[in-house]
Amino acid sequence: MRSRSAVWFGLSFSTCLVACAQGSGSVGSGSGNEGLSALPTSSLKLIDVQVSGDYLLGSGTISTPFNFALQGTEFSAPRSVELSDRESTYWGTTLQVTLPSGWAVEFSYARGTSDTSNLATISEVDSMVSYQLDDSWYQIFGKYTFPGVSSRRFSAQIRFGGSWVDSELSAQGSFLSTSYSQVNNMTDWLGNVGFGLEYILYETRDYRFKVRGVLEGEGFAGVRNQDIRETVSYPLVDVTAPQVTGTTELDNLIYGGGGRLAIRLFYNVTESGRLKVYADGGVQTRYTRVNYPEVDTSTGGVQETEDLTVGEVLWGPFVRVGLLYRF
Repeated sequence: MRSRSAVWFGLSFSTCLVACAQGSGSVGSGSGNEGLSALPTSSLKLIDVQVSGDYLLGSGTISTPFNFALQGTEFSAPRSVELSDRESTYWGTTLQVTLPSGWAVEFSYARGTSDTSNLATISEVDSMVSYQLDDSWYQIFGKYTFPGVSSRRFSAQIRFGGSWVDSELSAQGSFLSTSYSQVNNMTDWLGNVGFGLEYILYETRDYRFKVRGVLEGEGFAGVRNQDIRETVSYPLVDVTAPQVTGTTELDNLIYGGGGRLAIRLFYNVTESGRLKVYADGGVQTRYTRVNYPEVDTSTGGVQETEDLTVGEVLWGPFVRVGLLYRF
């Protein structure tokens, strides 16, 4: 299933201060890096290459439009947007290359699956609807570590780049003697901007093992395109009855922000410090505002059409494990 966010290759600008030339990010972005400020002078002329695997166990909400594609059919009804709880799982990987100058480039991919169910209004009748969302995140970022504000124990970084989120939402339900289904293919094009701070909380005397505290934040904005197909049929009455199907497209403005708080562990596998293993653990969150055009509302018995903005949330614990090699 494909298309969505939330969130989020639109190369608008995005930024995320991450300490020590490390990856950061929301779903689908981030990586660990020991940090230029903590390296011996002789190592500053070398290039760091990092590869990590990421996992997020998330909870939150998703928004779903109903009756938009059924306008002009016999099931035409007021257009509405429903907000549902969800449980999500994301897996991903990140590749980052850090140059001696303090600049870095990061590529990341994440794949998520979300499931939920709730009561929704379809053709003016309440129906229990189950959903499944599959989304894929593709991101590319440029990063820069600020030498003027970094020291051996502390470092700060800014990042900017873009995200492409491809997802598919499917919904199934029934009401009275009819069945309902929706397939919604979504694409998000986002620009991100953010910050990251990192501080060494503990290190051994030989510097082979370090514990760091990490705080990262991010803002983003962009557009979402939804290609919606809604189908109503009568299988509970007559399996041969024709289906009523409608299609439409929606364009949404989306924007929001996110952050993460983590503990980062580093260990030098070799005495030269060229090969390191690292692991992150913590919590991250993402909040997305989605603007829906031409939603039908009723005030005092008067039917009106207006834009509606709803908030989607994703948050939960995450872990990341990776390798860093210094060439």
